[in-house]
Amino acid sequence: MQKRIDAAGCVDYFQIPVSSGAPHAETTGEEIAGRLRRLLVLIHRDIAGLHSRTEERVHNIRVQTKKFRALLRLATFGARTGPAHEADRIARDLKGQFASARDNDVLRELLLDLFEASKARRLAAELGLNETANAGPHVGGSDTPTLAQLEAATGGLSLAHLTPTRIYDSWTRTYGAGRKALKTAARRGRDEDFHEWRKRVKELLYQSQAIGGVPVVARIVRPLEKLASLLGSHHDLAMLDARFESHLPGSAASGLVRKRKAALGRRALRAGEKLFAQRPSAIRLRFPSR
Repeated sequence: MQKRIDAAGCVDYFQIPVSSGAPHAETTGEEIAGRLRRLLVLIHRDIAGLHSRTEERVHNIRVQTKKFRALLRLATFGARTGPAHEADRIARDLKGQFASARDNDVLRELLLDLFEASKARRLAAELGLNETANAGPHVGGSDTPTLAQLEAATGGLSLAHLTPTRIYDSWTRTYGAGRKALKTAARRGRDEDFHEWRKRVKELLYQSQAIGGVPVVARIVRPLEKLASLLGSHHDLAMLDARFESHLPGSAASGLVRKRKAALGRRALRAGEKLFAQRPSAIRLRFPSR
């Protein structure tokens, strides 16, 4: 079916063909609880194996903890108190232990994409992105959050009562947060605004993947993946731009970085305007009713 265009000229990704009357798999609280447990197993495996394939495992841990937080918020409606809030805080802090190691790797790779190899290596050294800075994160110190703490906090959650209707309401709330973040990024255009929008888009993506059996959600998973990729590249360039600003302000190389970043920002906004064209209340009406 050809995608419908709404009055504003945007693709309506949420339009469902009339013929799509096939039953769908509704997501339950127990299913989300199972997904959270599986993510904890994956995080445990990668932390235990950090001594080998460190870069890959650091990346996996960061992605898995982001997915964990997204599903936790889907199940608990973004609770600000209690066991859910505590589990979210621990997951955030656990992920944060791996930030600098992963970021240095990303920025070195980005320099190699932007510049000739010898120049990229020289810039990496001048920007403080040397290899010795990435000896790997220290996990499990007395003053750092641990996986055991996260498992204990998650074990205190009860999701058996969670209904599909409640899950759909929570997803719609996440969509609304993404729409609001898009408007802020479009209005102010600051790197930190794009970064906040990116976090909301990734959260919506992970939640959409979890309830992808619902047609209205399944239709936007691929467009969300593409938008998240654009915003991820924009964020990498923003980090590199900030590094230039602190180490090599005004250099010719920084000009190229900012030009690429601005172009990606424009592409992301165009894609976002299509994905977030609908009001959350209108989209909620397209979910199945029981």
